Amino acid sequence: MPIPVRQPRKKAPTLRNVRQEILRSIHLLLCLKEEERDILTSEMYSRKDAIDKVKTFMEKQAGLEKHISQMRAGNQQKHVETLSNELRELEGEIKEVESRLAEMKSRRRHMIDEITKRQSSVDSKLSSYEGALSLVKKDSEQFLKTPPIAPLHSDSVPTPFFSLKPNRRTLQMAEEHWTQELSSLEKHSLTTDHEIEALEEGGQVWNDTVILVTKTETTLRNTLNQLRGEDYSIESTKPAVAERTELSEVHKMLTSTLKKLDEYLHLAEEKKWSLLICSIGAEREAFNEARARFSSMLQLRHQSPEVDREGTMVGEVPDDLLTSHTLSGDGSLSPEIHRPPEHRVKSELEPGFEPEQKGGLEETVHTTDQAIICPSTPPASHNMDDSDDEPDPAWLLSP
Repeated sequence: MPIPVRQPRKKAPTLRNVRQEILRSIHLLLCLKEEERDILTSEMYSRKDAIDKVKTFMEKQAGLEKHISQMRAGNQQKHVETLSNELRELEGEIKEVESRLAEMKSRRRHMIDEITKRQSSVDSKLSSYEGALSLVKKDSEQFLKTPPIAPLHSDSVPTPFFSLKPNRRTLQMAEEHWTQELSSLEKHSLTTDHEIEALEEGGQVWNDTVILVTKTETTLRNTLNQLRGEDYSIESTKPAVAERTELSEVHKMLTSTLKKLDEYLHLAEEKKWSLLICSIGAEREAFNEARARFSSMLQLRHQSPEVDREGTMVGEVPDDLLTSHTLSGDGSLSPEIHRPPEHRVKSELEPGFEPEQKGGLEETVHTTDQAIICPSTPPASHNMDDSDDEPDPAWLLSP
């Protein structure tokens, strides 16, 4: 039986990786919707062409039938019948009037020739039109038997055109069916355009949010590390007033960031982008808590700015403000508190100490340039399911 090999601990994804995965998912969904719009446009064009062909067949058929009816009920046919009656009368008159026989025979020959000519013309025209009508009917039957376009796999077009036998289909039914399919495709195309517009606008809002949050976190982290380093130094040359001023500036920066996040959150709520409401709301809550802690820190600094070198400084930066939040395995935020140097040295001297992998603040410090890069080449996934790469569009759109 093989001995199981101890696997390395899975590396928890950082906040930056989660944000980049959200932006990458938005980009992939945008590409998918653009491809869907191209397919819909092609399908719409093919159905418009089929409708034009159906209308052409219908116009030809109606025109030929009209000409045939006009030929059958026209003046030429009536004239033929009239001449025939006159011919019979003249034949009787020939027997009665011998003196007019030569004239009447000449007129008779003329009338016979005229009758033959006109009847031949009528017969030839009828034959031509009837042949053309037969060809049009044959072509239309073949067209209806094997339509050039496959039906849409959707319940939005309930016409029974394709469910009928080919010999029972008509051109009117084909026109109605493809007209309904065209209407359905146009509605779907409008919905797709709306989704693409929402994805583009939502992606830009989230990109701006990531840039703002990353910039603020970097400034906040540098300020807190600087203050923490001064608090543990043997001699601090920085005046307490300067420290309070610096903390006040950070507090103003947090307030400005929260105001901007409120604007982004309000926009997401107006557009009903559920995913951005959750993401921006989480960022806002984190910064709101940080601002509250800075407010209490400023009050402590104002009340007692004196420093006790043997103990701690009253109003000292709390440990949990230097916490680097990372995502634990179950998706919740797990703090990694940056302890003072003497605490770390003491921990390293204790038995059973195992050095941790480098993480914390160093892993979460990123430039704003890295935050705005569109993931044309997706980053390596940190043990995430494939289903997380493509969120449902309903998270960004109204239900």
